[in-house]
Amino acid sequence: MLSSTATTTKNILITGCSKGIGLKLVELLLKDNPSNQIYATCRNPPNAKQLTLLSEEFHNRLIIEPLDVTKEETITNFVQKYANLKFQLVINNAGQYSPNRQETILNTNSKDLMDTYRTNCIGPILMIQNLYNNNLFDLNNSLVVNISSGMGSISRTNRPRRKVSYCCSKAALNMFTKMISIELEGIHAFAVHPGWVATDMGTDAAPLTTDESCSGILNLIKNFNPKEHNGKFLQYDGKELEW
Repeated sequence: MLSSTATTTKNILITGCSKGIGLKLVELLLKDNPSNQIYATCRNPPNAKQLTLLSEEFHNRLIIEPLDVTKEETITNFVQKYANLKFQLVINNAGQYSPNRQETILNTNSKDLMDTYRTNCIGPILMIQNLYNNNLFDLNNSLVVNISSGMGSISRTNRPRRKVSYCCSKAALNMFTKMISIELEGIHAFAVHPGWVATDMGTDAAPLTTDESCSGILNLIKNFNPKEHNGKFLQYDGKELEW
């Protein structure tokens, strides 16, 4: 999908880029191909120090924009600003846990549930809706990658789980991924489980580095085959997962 030898500019939009997986994906995509033009979004760019450092190194190929996927007006502002652009790749990466790390089906509450759903599922839906309805996709060559989680797999849920809002919102994101792959003409999509990664969300106890996880995700993007991968749920290492 994104050939490392291509010379045609590839416009790439990524949400949630201030740290963790989003930040590493920006870095790897910039280094992978000099024709990649990255539009990296986050809620508060002035506080995204590492992203700012990357922009100083790749100043003409990395554009940082404020965007909070839970606030639709920031999505529409972005779409209006780049109304003449066509994106070949959109990565919905912005995500969150409930603030209650011990959350279960017996102690969660409506606010934590809705806040998590707004970020993990509603935000990605509104991103794709606004981009598609305003003709910001290159319908000859467009891919949507939704950063999901194995915790959103119904088939893999065979023991009690904490973080009910996160699990359910990622399961909903998986359904949305499948719907994109079927319903939006000219758009391909897959959901990806990045593994348990050492980030603020994953904690230092996680066995994977962001480099290991994101290198795998980049390989999935570069080797994307619509006949094999469209509408699939994949692990960062290429393994296909059950919904």
